[in-house]
Amino acid sequence: MSTPTIDELAKKAFGEQDPIAWRQLHETTTAIFFSKLRHRGATTAVAEDLIQEMWVRILPNYDSARPFLPFAMVILNHVLFDWLRAQRQFDRAFEILKTWSRHASPSDNGAETAELAERLDRCVNQLPDEQKEVFRLHVRDELTYESIAQRLGKTEPQIRGMGVRAKSSVLKCLGMR
Repeated sequence: MSTPTIDELAKKAFGEQDPIAWRQLHETTTAIFFSKLRHRGATTAVAEDLIQEMWVRILPNYDSARPFLPFAMVILNHVLFDWLRAQRQFDRAFEILKTWSRHASPSDNGAETAELAERLDRCVNQLPDEQKEVFRLHVRDELTYESIAQRLGKTEPQIRGMGVRAKSSVLKCLGMR
């Protein structure tokens, strides 16, 4: 018996709701998507998050009559573009906040900066305690994930994962994702 192609797996997974085909399709394509994202500079945690978001977007939109991989790559590129745009907005927001919090009072930088800082603070305060601490240490105090891990007695991948989840939650709260 020959190994089924990605399109054959997609047809079975989407058309026939075959759980074995779903698993094989996911395993086969995730490695391809992961490699593409890592090649484009995404961290492991970010790549995993983006792939998960890609699958969420594919499920309601895929027609098994179309080739799967080109369709999935277009969706993945959209997800990556959305993430990069949100990342730029997020970085810009934090640069404003850092400048405001270190060098001036809210009145010196205008109502918009003060309002952004207040929204940001509200969003950060909604995070679980560990994520909040990692987020503040990384963003406000500019510590590396490695140094935060040493300080908190956790592994660097655990801290990086908390940081990515916290950043994602804050972006959602701010309406940037």
